[in-house]
Amino acid sequence: MLRAGRLATTSVTVFEIWRGLESEAARDRARRALRGVRVYPLTDTAAKRAGVVHRALRSATIGERDVLIAGICLCVKRPLLSANVRHFQRVPGLEVLQAR
Repeated sequence: MLRAGRLATTSVTVFEIWRGLESEAARDRARRALRGVRVYPLTDTAAKRAGVVHRALRSATIGERDVLIAGICLCVKRPLLSANVRHFQRVPGLEVLQAR
């Protein structure tokens, strides 16, 4: 169960959303959906944390963008909400919440 709190995302996730938007109407919908959502940036500290995660997962890597997202979540000490919990549970120290 999710704790009450404000919705947030990462700059990497914004990239993932934005790269798939082909029309201005889709971009407008995304702008409205992201309005008021806090976006955590990929800082130097988060990038270094992601590098540590990537090294720890060498044999079971989860993909570079997902490692960056995990690094940001670890850096800002926030859980990650994902429909793919098994994918992210391999990240040491990352709290992963199931999206439904």
